[in-house]
Amino acid sequence: MEANNFFIQNEVKFAGNSGDFNEQPIFTLLKNNALTGGEFISVYRIRTNRNEAASGILGLTHGSTGGLYSASGLKELYPQSLTANTNSTTSDSQYYNISLNITNKTRLDAIIKDSNLFFGDISVTGVTGITDFNYLSNGTRPVSDSLPTDGTTGKSSVLCYTYNREELGSSLTSVVDRSGNSLDSSIKGSASGDGTSATITGWTYSPIEGGFRFDGKSWLESQTSNLFNPVSTSLSSFTVLLFAKLCNTGDTSIFTIGSSATELLSLKEESTILRVIIGDNSYTAGPVEIGKWYHYGITMNCSTSSESGSWLYINGTSAASSAITTIPAFNNDSRLVIGKHIDLSLSSMTGVIGLTRIFNRALSSQEIAMNYFSTIPSQIVLNKIEIAKPS
Repeated sequence: MEANNFFIQNEVKFAGNSGDFNEQPIFTLLKNNALTGGEFISVYRIRTNRNEAASGILGLTHGSTGGLYSASGLKELYPQSLTANTNSTTSDSQYYNISLNITNKTRLDAIIKDSNLFFGDISVTGVTGITDFNYLSNGTRPVSDSLPTDGTTGKSSVLCYTYNREELGSSLTSVVDRSGNSLDSSIKGSASGDGTSATITGWTYSPIEGGFRFDGKSWLESQTSNLFNPVSTSLSSFTVLLFAKLCNTGDTSIFTIGSSATELLSLKEESTILRVIIGDNSYTAGPVEIGKWYHYGITMNCSTSSESGSWLYINGTSAASSAITTIPAFNNDSRLVIGKHIDLSLSSMTGVIGLTRIFNRALSSQEIAMNYFSTIPSQIVLNKIEIAKPS
């Protein structure tokens, strides 16, 4: 889709103020559906709170190599599309028309039509670098991309777990890696030491089609590989993206990467506070709510002095960071463990893990945001979509 003088209109109503994420996507335009590199524009509703009588406002985020830009509107957007003219009643037949116009690749206009009234809610001028878009995304599972031999450019998948039980068949013994690198995880944790016991709770719903439930006894343990060693790549950098929902609090290891019993990179929850651990260093963010889905991104980068550091992103936004000058030595027999400490003796998880991806480079803030907006579920009922290029 050529982005010069481009028009897209969605006729939608908002199903409610429930759900875990305050951002409720209407659509996202993407350069590629692997959600790495490239550019994106996302239009979404920002929920103010979970009260079903509460309103929201329109949000727009544009990400490119030039940076990340977000803008918010002023028009009230009610659940079930309660209109500005009749905001004491709710009509299931009432829809908003929400349009995005891209003019000469330099201007973005988001326009709302409500009860035959037009509201020019967001206007962004002076935008540079808008290129053509190839995909329209909303709550979409990203495709796999190939790992380049030099590890230097956008396609950099190390691991991808979707937890889709239908694709995996009836067996509850492993989770298949869809990156093409064969880093499957074994399901472990029952008293008998395998993944076939009824104590393994198995697959369930998550923001992206499937998730894996942990009952405090089970965990996932991947194959070992030198692909878990960021120092072996030319960029000396790494990214982990995943969805997680915790059902209790305490001392929980959400994931850890390491060799034998040596922990090298991990994300833990300590009484609702998140802690990122990289070798002997750590930093914290939070608190997070128990029983609520979150999208987490952890990056680390030692490629240049100006970009060195580690960042924790929560729901697409940077929540904490730490300066790091070196990445700990990752052995070539390192593995990923989800739901337990690397030595398998502590920090058992009770909760659910969703879409999990690992990259051999530090994704940018634009890419983290693109992955968030493209993969979280929508809270809309879509009646009609129109795409046009005005003459």
